[in-house]
Amino acid sequence: MVVCAAKSYLAQHGTPEKPGDIDNFSWLEYSVRPDNNFELIAPEGLVTRLAPQGRFVTNDSLTLIRWLKSGNGIAYVPMMWVIDEITAGEIDILFPQYQSDPRPVYALYTEKDKLPLKVQVCIDYLTGYFEQVAEQYQQHRKS
Repeated sequence: MVVCAAKSYLAQHGTPEKPGDIDNFSWLEYSVRPDNNFELIAPEGLVTRLAPQGRFVTNDSLTLIRWLKSGNGIAYVPMMWVIDEITAGEIDILFPQYQSDPRPVYALYTEKDKLPLKVQVCIDYLTGYFEQVAEQYQQHRKS
């Protein structure tokens, strides 16, 4: 998960210097989550708890990303939702030195010895995909 904003939004409204500053900016909220609270962990291990109030609220991830890309505010989203825009330089990760708690992804299936090949191929693909996203995230944190 990353806190991010479109470069156009940051050019117009400025860039928050620290996580606590996001209350002074337009927040884009994804309402499917049970609450809008989250934590960011500083490099020295200090935890910052945030509970921004959304200026715009949606339960549709595509709408949230559209708002984000068009420069309507700042959002906390899974990096995989915006990896192409980050790579293209349209969206910036804010507070790259901070981390959020990892969110596990599980593949549930019955009896491994009877696992269909197409399910194994899917699991292998997703494992590789998430490893690639994690690697790209680490590269963006360093830049």
